[in-house]
Amino acid sequence: MKKNQLKSLTQALSVTAILLLSACSSGNGNIGAQEYFVLGTSQAAKLSSISGQPNISISRVRLPAYLNQRTLVKRGKDGKIHTLNQQFWAEKLGQSMPQSLAKELAVQLGKPVEVHPLPPGISVDTTVEVDVTEFLGTDNQLVLQASYRLIKPKKLDSHNFSTAIALPDTSTMTLVDGYRQAVEQLSNDIAKHL
Repeated sequence: MKKNQLKSLTQALSVTAILLLSACSSGNGNIGAQEYFVLGTSQAAKLSSISGQPNISISRVRLPAYLNQRTLVKRGKDGKIHTLNQQFWAEKLGQSMPQSLAKELAVQLGKPVEVHPLPPGISVDTTVEVDVTEFLGTDNQLVLQASYRLIKPKKLDSHNFSTAIALPDTSTMTLVDGYRQAVEQLSNDIAKHL
């Protein structure tokens, strides 16, 4: 091979390598594409007909530290918690879960439910505090375990809650739907004790 041909081949291989590396790291296309999910509510359409003075407020939803982040997590077959590298919550669960729970409760009760902090001078009859101890999916189910307190003037009710949602496939969208269903079931349980 002549010197000029070898130089041309080396340049062509260098350009090809640079193009391949930049295509893999660009985030465009399907390889390495990031996905963002919103916990939200499955009953958003019903919310528009709910109005009035709220008498219930979600004051706190406490989550384990491994959940209060933007990256989705999943329990592996080894029992360890793994982060999903390209799947993110649009906002941390610590911010979205109180809102989602309030919306689900509002639909269940047919009246508005507020999230703390309340405007100055406003009070409600019942305050709800939730402590989540587990909220994890595997390849085939999502588990939510929590306790909650219903705080009324001179009265405190404490309850435990646990549910396992079957996941028909391993897609991230199915996992997120499982999260929504679990929050809806928690809301149903809280509503029946109010």
